[in-house]
Amino acid sequence: MSGQDSETIYPDFARVLARIEAAMPAPDGRVERQAQWVAEDGWIIGYTTTRVRGGPFGGRFAVLAYKPVGPGARTRKASRFERVYFRGFATRRAAKGRAEQLYRRNSPRWAARYPDSST
Repeated sequence: MSGQDSETIYPDFARVLARIEAAMPAPDGRVERQAQWVAEDGWIIGYTTTRVRGGPFGGRFAVLAYKPVGPGARTRKASRFERVYFRGFATRRAAKGRAEQLYRRNSPRWAARYPDSST
């Protein structure tokens, strides 16, 4: 992917997950455990279920969100994805909560079917 913006990734889902994992490097080469969802509008949202070892969020839990861009973005046949959210949280609960908020915001039918009981 030489010559491409480091924030943009391409459609093959395995490659998307590999880029997400590469964004959270570990000194020993292992990858943190993660949970990921594809929202109704095509966004990929995920968070680490174990603490990140090394990198900008060392010792914290990370939340990532990628939105589809380019041709096919609105029809869920995107040719590229762009990272739009990458934050660290002190607790797994906070990271999971933020990931669920992002999923709810990008999945209106799911949100209508499962109202948020925490508010």
